[in-house]
Amino acid sequence: MCRWRILLALFIFANLLTLSHAQRSKPTVIEESATVDAHAFGVLANGKDCSIALQKAVDHALDLAGPIDGGMHRAVVFVPSSRKNYLLENPVWIDNSRVEIVGGGLGRTVFETAQFPARPAFIVGLPRGSGARRDFQPKQVYGQLNASDRFDLFGRLDTSLASHPKTRFGLRLPKDGMVQVQVGPLVRGWESLKQMTLEVCLATRNGEGSLGLGQILGRGNDISPAPWILRVAEPGFLNFEFRTAELSGPDNPRRSIRFPVEGKGFSRISIQIDLMAASAQAYVNGVQVAVTNHGVPWPAGNHFTQEDSPPFIIGEAESPDGKLARDRDISILGFLISNKLRYKDSGPGKRQTCLESHVGLTDGTPNDSYRYGPGATSQALATDIIIRYLGSETPSGLDRLVAFQRGPGAFGTGFVGYILNKAASGGPGTGGISGNAFRGFSVVGAAGLNQCIAVGNVLDLTIENVRVSGGWHGIGSINLGANYPVDVMNCRLSGVDAAYYGFWQYARIMNTNFEDYTYNAARFVGSSSVIRGSFVRDSQTAECFFKYQASQYGGQHLLDDVKVNTEGDRVKIAAIYMEQHPFTQSMLTVRDCYIGTTGSAPVIKLVDMVPLNTDGLGPGTVVIENVSANTSAAFLEINGPSWYGRVQIPPGHPGKGVVDLNKFAGERKLQIIDFPGRKER
Repeated sequence: MCRWRILLALFIFANLLTLSHAQRSKPTVIEESATVDAHAFGVLANGKDCSIALQKAVDHALDLAGPIDGGMHRAVVFVPSSRKNYLLENPVWIDNSRVEIVGGGLGRTVFETAQFPARPAFIVGLPRGSGARRDFQPKQVYGQLNASDRFDLFGRLDTSLASHPKTRFGLRLPKDGMVQVQVGPLVRGWESLKQMTLEVCLATRNGEGSLGLGQILGRGNDISPAPWILRVAEPGFLNFEFRTAELSGPDNPRRSIRFPVEGKGFSRISIQIDLMAASAQAYVNGVQVAVTNHGVPWPAGNHFTQEDSPPFIIGEAESPDGKLARDRDISILGFLISNKLRYKDSGPGKRQTCLESHVGLTDGTPNDSYRYGPGATSQALATDIIIRYLGSETPSGLDRLVAFQRGPGAFGTGFVGYILNKAASGGPGTGGISGNAFRGFSVVGAAGLNQCIAVGNVLDLTIENVRVSGGWHGIGSINLGANYPVDVMNCRLSGVDAAYYGFWQYARIMNTNFEDYTYNAARFVGSSSVIRGSFVRDSQTAECFFKYQASQYGGQHLLDDVKVNTEGDRVKIAAIYMEQHPFTQSMLTVRDCYIGTTGSAPVIKLVDMVPLNTDGLGPGTVVIENVSANTSAAFLEINGPSWYGRVQIPPGHPGKGVVDLNKFAGERKLQIIDFPGRKER
């Protein structure tokens, strides 16, 4: 071959290499990013709220980025380092694709959320209630709420609570709407409750029609309350359905009381449950009504069962037939839960009368401030309240956040739920946004009652070099749709319920420190996950380090090269807990991990979710290799027949209780190998 042909061939080959490299790196080159400096929009660390300014910076970056053929440019908002924290009294909404928030470094750019009520710093994948342009589609505004969703309560509630217009606002729940609460005392703490009074004021659309069939509020559903729900099971009657703790598992029967309610106009409803005495009373519009035990009787001296997977919902996502409720359009005017009995049991047909006298009440008759308000009738009332709805968000500032206030003992703190409707969670063009990222900053949450970074419907989300602390979840899902993949790298996470909480996710967590948590380092519901090269600090109150709960999605989990620093600490449930998922092939792999001491709890607990997995795709698979841990209980506990696989027992583990098969029986074979002699049993 002549020299010029050789030179031409080398030139073409070099250009092909250059083109190939450019194609591979195309999504991340700086020329495709529109970067704005947040300082130019008034985002300053001066002790004042900068959430509105930061939202403007995000939206301006999107305007600069604009669409490109086949996609979009990347919109990057840079928030410089500062010696003081940036205060966010409201969340910044990331509801378009390819938006990045970039700080000056972990611990150098710090966002601090508001103290009351506690709100996330960032919400990604859920649209603003005021509507948002979706990925530069000019005619599409998705997720929009209507002003009728938040209506004035003046003239509807009495003047003890709504003394003049535009002070308090109700919640309208049409057939496709609900409020979902992911955090706080509406989710946990029911197992410690011995007495309870539920106060709720319901109204039908324009005071006409009926309440319609379906769930009104609570956790779980009519098959499995978690621990209770309030619903219309048949026209003219309300059911309060709940589960108690003397039985456990999915076969725990529900208890139910039923009482009549007309369902038209306004219905002020009070329900009292005394678990110690196994008694219940109900009051409708100031009159005690007859209560029928409509389910399995419950024994005295009991308490509610506790489940931490379902959120608290006001409204109903689906009707019993699996479709959106069509015949319901109701509103919540007031809502409060107390940890004591508030009214006398005078018998059906008698006037509703308070058990204790309170300033401002005539003849012990409750007014709306006593039922749903801040306790203006008595300063002591605050210590009896678990939760109440504030109604302080006005339509003029319409977004998805609904504020609640908690007690006792901390009646100056609150948290939020989310208004969800079909436009935000389903329908054409309302799926997950994609390609978003958070990099190089810290978030300090408030009072353990928020999700520092809240995740809705997302695809290809990256969270890198981020530290979060102080929230209910450091990074936490809103239970809404599937999310995949979520990549978390080189982060430092903390949280009360869980440092990381994932719902219907495929999450990949790498080189991350789980720094501080109360119940779980990481908790997943209906998810798949990989956690690799990470470190977990000890916790004196941990239920689990890693908790994998069943739902209709996911079911495959890998722990690889993970160290848990426990030194004589006790875990309540198990170091690693996994439920078999009902509709997928469940698989747990744990290898090359050091867990330390789990006390009297098993190292690994596998739960067969019979009867929930009767339509599953087969048994669960478990592979345990090179795992070091110490427990006085079983190294591995299995409570059902539907698991198989291979388990290495670590060297030096006591022979007694190495494996507790419990109800384990049937065709499935589980290989148990004693590590030193590789002896199969």
